[in-house]
Amino acid sequence: MNRFDLAAAVLFVAVFASSAAAAPPASPVPPAPQASAGAAVPGAPATAAAEVERVERELVAAISAGDMAAYDRIVADDYVAYSDTGAALTKPEI
Repeated sequence: MNRFDLAAAVLFVAVFASSAAAAPPASPVPPAPQASAGAAVPGAPATAAAEVERVERELVAAISAGDMAAYDRIVADDYVAYSDTGAALTKPEI
């Protein structure tokens, strides 16, 4: 091991040890309650997950039907998607 490798190893250990010592202890977070499929009670408020799923299904239906008014209403004006090549596409471009 040359001097550079030894210095890099020592620096890595020092940084790791200091960041681990400075980090607050992790507090356990209770898991979110899971709703079973079809467990919605008529008239009861929808859970956040159910609302997100509803809007996602509405968006997919709007895209499939070419309903640009619904797409425009659901998708934020500052929406940006990235292609597999890394090209950014804004809402108007999509």
